[in-house]
Amino acid sequence: MTVISIEQLAALPLPDLLASYRRGDLDPVEVVECFLAQAQRVNPTINALYEMQCEQALAKARASRARWQKRQNVGALDGVPVTLKDSVNACGMHWYHGSSAHGDGRLASEDAPPVERLNAANAIVLAKCTMPDFGMSASGVSSRHGITRNPWNTAASPGGSSSGGAASLAAGVGVASIGSDIAGSVRLPAAQCGLAALKPTQGLMAHTPASDVRSAGLISRHAADLEPLLRAVAGVHPKDRFSLPLVEPDANTLSPRVAVYQRFGFGPEPESAARHAVEQAALALAEMGASVAQQPAPYQQDIYAAIDDTFKLRAWREYASCSPALRNGVPQPLVEWCAPAGGWTLADMADIDTRVQRGVAATNALFDHADFLLTPVTPVIGFRAEQLGPDPKMPLRHCTFTAPFNQSGHPAAVVAATMGPQRQPVGIQLVARRCDDIRLLHWAVRLEAALRRLGETSSWPLSPSAVADATVTNAYDG
Repeated sequence: MTVISIEQLAALPLPDLLASYRRGDLDPVEVVECFLAQAQRVNPTINALYEMQCEQALAKARASRARWQKRQNVGALDGVPVTLKDSVNACGMHWYHGSSAHGDGRLASEDAPPVERLNAANAIVLAKCTMPDFGMSASGVSSRHGITRNPWNTAASPGGSSSGGAASLAAGVGVASIGSDIAGSVRLPAAQCGLAALKPTQGLMAHTPASDVRSAGLISRHAADLEPLLRAVAGVHPKDRFSLPLVEPDANTLSPRVAVYQRFGFGPEPESAARHAVEQAALALAEMGASVAQQPAPYQQDIYAAIDDTFKLRAWREYASCSPALRNGVPQPLVEWCAPAGGWTLADMADIDTRVQRGVAATNALFDHADFLLTPVTPVIGFRAEQLGPDPKMPLRHCTFTAPFNQSGHPAAVVAATMGPQRQPVGIQLVARRCDDIRLLHWAVRLEAALRRLGETSSWPLSPSAVADATVTNAYDG
């Protein structure tokens, strides 16, 4: 068998890893050992993982090796090492939702649907991943876990709320991570860590508790990893009343019409690196045969403002439900942001819902004459690891381009596009019509390959470090 280094393993897409197992070139035990050793090296620096499953993972790897050798009962993800976000329940592992306000946490007694399906596919869970308090800041700041850092530049935030999953993948741990996304929580950290991600059509990846806006999602190093992962975990599940079956694309579908939006008409002005990434992706899509058209800002009002109010209410309810003795550790800016929700009336909440629905209608209209939308992932390229977000008064304000599609339910993929200042990766977002996830992923793979050929992305930061003499800043001006 081939002896593989972490550099080789990190560069290996999931389909190639499975092919290597099939040929007998690679051994699941060796692969798991390599990833566990990398986790031991990098986690003290990036603080992305907890509850490492070393013995359990190696036992599963040995069982996987036996199945591959016998070619019997091999699963769709047999021997593939993955990680799980804190908020994704896995039997025997702790849930904290990122916050010390939950005390000793909760030891899960059953698997969430994505974990159930990973286990059925014989994937191997390596660890749980850090996240910020309540999942309500797109950062790596957690009163339970501490500060998670971006391995490209440890002075910078990895984004969030699936912060630990993205940071550990960029640092070479595992093949993929299962996260969740309510405002951009797999897409934002994927973009900030130079990765690929999918927030699927709402309901395609069943999750609990059932939600019509929060979706389970996927993060990986390669866009080619996303489809086999999705096929393994997607589909109707009895515990999620919103769950949907996977829809196969029409084989005769014409090349997509792509509407390019550099701005939505609200939120922070996109920085030059974000605009450049979209320009490069638009050129690549046109060369691939897509019909690409630049569009003006489409929204007539700030549709994020109402979405932010729903997040305030969600955060306040969770904060207020925790023991008063445990609340002191929650970051004060987060408390100050969500506290107004504690005084809202039923009329206030009805008004928020009306405004959200207006935004959903406006978002749906973006597809009247387009199959795909091409946008930045975030207007702000990087911020300090210690920050809850670039705007301390509104920690999710930079979800301009991501949060609308949680409300509308459209699938959205992210791929790495370019490198910005201070060694900060910059991603782009490709959004498709509902239930067109597979065609979206096919184009994401092609687009990622085209952008990599341009040479504006770099190899993985397998030895995390700070950028010398660099101060992480952002251009947010309120």
